[in-house]
Amino acid sequence: WKIAADAGIKATSAIEGNSMVVDVEVTSKVEQNYHVAVWVLEDNIYGKQANAYYDWMNTHHNAVRRISAGSTDDLSGEDMGVIAVDGVATKRITASLESGWNKSNLKALIIISAPNKDGKYEVVNTAVCPGNGSVDYEYR
Repeated sequence: WKIAADAGIKATSAIEGNSMVVDVEVTSKVEQNYHVAVWVLEDNIYGKQANAYYDWMNTHHNAVRRISAGSTDDLSGEDMGVIAVDGVATKRITASLESGWNKSNLKALIIISAPNKDGKYEVVNTAVCPGNGSVDYEYR
């Protein structure tokens, strides 16, 4: 466990037609190679489930609708390159949306990862951005 994040995330998201466009800006506190992934999440999806004793148990939040990496084999996302200490890098990620998704209930989970001592990518910070909104830097 770390006390502070290796990287900060700032993002702006816009739903344009059948796409969610997310502009991500990353600042680095540790010089290393970073990857970024965006997961499109949807809230308030109603679906009956077994053993739901109360109706509210049938409403689902943070349901994963799309993973920008495009594959569940590699969830680390797209390469942002090496970012120097106090350096900044940007990346635009566009995720396609399907009909039937409630666009007003969508948001973007932004995941920044970096290689550990074994060379495998692990999460160093995350942020959640509204579907048509922004999130400013936080280091947690």
